[in-house]
Amino acid sequence: MPADRLILDWKDSWTFGVGLEYEVNERFTVRTGYMFSKSPFRERTYSPVVPTNDRHIFTMGLGYAFDESRIDFAYSFVPLEDRSVRNNQDPAFNGDYEAFWNVVTLSYTYIF
Repeated sequence: MPADRLILDWKDSWTFGVGLEYEVNERFTVRTGYMFSKSPFRERTYSPVVPTNDRHIFTMGLGYAFDESRIDFAYSFVPLEDRSVRNNQDPAFNGDYEAFWNVVTLSYTYIF
């Protein structure tokens, strides 16, 4: 195989998630959620170019509404399941993989 080609051969996958939102009062909102996402990678074609394994996603968020705008904050912790890869199409990709993501978002919405 030429060095500039990478065969991904992804498989079908699925995702399940659930979330809750609670309005503390008419201005303040609290949110939480969970999602599981099955990885589309096969071991023989796994690539660290797109570093993902099966993942559990834990989320929380806060929102505050002003008269004509709102501000929202969210945090997600995404621990990727550990993965050992052997006999990959590119021997450089063989190895043990472990990772996690911390995702922080802040948004401002103006209502007109």
